[in-house]
Amino acid sequence: MLYLVATGRRPEAIAIIGGNVLRPRGLAGIAVDILDVCKAEVRQLFELLADHTAYPILVHCTYGKDRTGLVVQLVLILLNAPVDAVICDYMKSREGLMAGRAQRVEEFGEVGLDERFADCDPAVVYGVHVHIRDKYGGI
Repeated sequence: MLYLVATGRRPEAIAIIGGNVLRPRGLAGIAVDILDVCKAEVRQLFELLADHTAYPILVHCTYGKDRTGLVVQLVLILLNAPVDAVICDYMKSREGLMAGRAQRVEEFGEVGLDERFADCDPAVVYGVHVHIRDKYGGI
C-alpha cells in the first residue's frame, strides 16, 4: 500500500482497500464499524446537537446516504422513532440519488466497490438499530 502511494499509484491503493476491506463489510458493516470506532466523534455530534447556540446545523456528505444517513438515523433513534419510520426516511435518499446512480456505480467500481455501495439499503438502518440495542443497550 505504501509503495503504491509513494509511487503515485494512490487509486490502486484505494482500490485494494475498497475491494478487500470495505466491500466485504458492506454498507451496514461499515456503519456499525463507524459506531464502534468513532465513539468520541459520535459523542461530539450529540453534544453539538444538544447545544442550541450552535443552530442552525447543516449535516452533509458527498451523497447524503452514508455518513449523513448514519447521523440522521442516530438522531431519529434517539427520538424513539420506530425503525420502520427510520427506514422510510433513509430510503427517501435513494429516490433523490437515482439520477446519478450509473456514474456512482462507475466511480465506486474504480475504487474496488460494487454497485451495492451506490444504493441505499434498508439493512443498513436495521443493522445499526440492532447493533446499538445489542451492544450498547440503546442510544
